Amino acid sequence: MVPTRWLNRTTNAIIWWADSQNTREPSVSIGPLARRGAAIVLLVMIVLAARNVGESPFTGDTGKGWWRALISLTSGGHGRSAFRDLVTPNSGEQVLPPLVRDMLALLRQHGVQEYAVSPQISTDPLLHQRIVESAFPKMMVPTAPYLLARVGEPLPANCRPMAVEKGIELAACD
Repeated sequence: MVPTRWLNRTTNAIIWWADSQNTREPSVSIGPLARRGAAIVLLVMIVLAARNVGESPFTGDTGKGWWRALISLTSGGHGRSAFRDLVTPNSGEQVLPPLVRDMLALLRQHGVQEYAVSPQISTDPLLHQRIVESAFPKMMVPTAPYLLARVGEPLPANCRPMAVEKGIELAACD
């Protein structure tokens, strides 16, 4: 493994080069985008090379496992690229609790932009936090015209059920 100090000095020099202006020869200047792209390529090469330097005196490991990790990251293990997930809408929702996915499905199906949650959902920190963060930019507003509640939970008098998705109910409130 390369000492961190050596790696930091090298990356600092590359970052300086990427951000510096061409004051000596403006006629042969490299554009800032090309310069930053080259710096990123150099940084990746340095990190990959640093992972493969030498053999560990303790384990005898040559550090070849990083290549398998890189292949796994780019393929996603299922033939799907992890990088593609960054630009795919709604990707990563499979890690949410099932009830939160049901809430999201109801909000999307009915085009709800502002919603409220029942007392039972708001007292469960896992469900409450996950719906707030995963439904964004839809807003949780206490006076919203729509209410998300668990099936079987009593609804306020001014709310009437609209739709049910497995364990979650969407109600319209006046």
